[in-house]
Amino acid sequence: IGMGAIVLDKAVIGDNSIVGAGAVVTKGTIVPPGSMVLGTPAKVVKELDEKTREGLAYWAQKYVKLAHANRDKEAR
Repeated sequence: IGMGAIVLDKAVIGDNSIVGAGAVVTKGTIVPPGSMVLGTPAKVVKELDEKTREGLAYWAQKYVKLAHANRDKEAR
């Protein structure tokens, strides 16, 4: 989920999808797996290719490690 994105009640974000920064996913919206959604209200703008979908897990893990390192650094 992008920074500042808002996902309202009962919206479903499919696996390996990207919700862009500032997007608003309205109540009950179903985002298909492997999609990119942008805008207010969020709309599917493209289907992600296989290479991009595979890269999502890598970048998510990298982001989590970086966030933890920064949190630990600030705690000192």
